[in-house]
Amino acid sequence: EELLAMWKYIVASMEYEAGEKESRQTFEALKEMAHSMGVEVIADGKIPKSEKEQQILYMLLREGLNNMLKHAGGHRLYLEIRELEEGLRIRLTNDGKVPEHKIVEKGGLKNLRSMVELAGGTFCVESFPAFAIYVNLMREKK
Repeated sequence: EELLAMWKYIVASMEYEAGEKESRQTFEALKEMAHSMGVEVIADGKIPKSEKEQQILYMLLREGLNNMLKHAGGHRLYLEIRELEEGLRIRLTNDGKVPEHKIVEKGGLKNLRSMVELAGGTFCVESFPAFAIYVNLMREKK
């Protein structure tokens, strides 16, 4: 069952890479892809209107889904989005196994950190007491 979910994710990712990136890069498309792999995405908060924030959110969810299936064996991905006066705060968790060791950022997480920091945000991965990713995106003052 776990292997089948991973294969579905790989195929969906390849279709994404080969297909219409712009039109498929939506929150709903990612939720559908996750659902096809037996994963429920539970969101609390509003999807941001900014294209830059949407892109970061999409990549965060995609990486969270990949890592949950690969390492934690979970079935639910929890996304909390909070609009703040100064920007956006995002928290991503899952119902999978708690990491046995402190998570070392490499590959996708490292790339995600770079993307967030290039956008002027902050990125934090928490291993204990449960896995979580925190992203803060600051908005330019008008």
